[in-house]
Amino acid sequence: METVTAFLFFLFAALASANVSRLLGPKQRDNGVKGEPFETGQPPLEEYREAQHPRFFFVAMAFLVFDVAAVFLFPFVLSFPREGETPGEVLIFSAGLFFLGVVSFSLWYFWKRGGSQWE
Repeated sequence: METVTAFLFFLFAALASANVSRLLGPKQRDNGVKGEPFETGQPPLEEYREAQHPRFFFVAMAFLVFDVAAVFLFPFVLSFPREGETPGEVLIFSAGLFFLGVVSFSLWYFWKRGGSQWE
């Protein structure tokens, strides 16, 4: 019962603060010019909707893959085997070495295919 009361209290507090902010905050006026995008204070001369080159997405995905790999390598470093380790911990370390091998191969393949060059 206490959790339901606490949930309802915080729900009411969130809704109340949002409404108080909306009521007391500055009013937004839409006058047409204010809603247009601009750069350096100058209005746009033409509509610009050009598609990105696929290489951009390839490099972005490679960054995400290697960034996530770096996050997974942190616990691997903490699991380096010490004297008197159990076989389970050695197995975990071996799996980390395998993962490091896969990431290294992926980096080599990315580099070989020229994925880091923009031409």
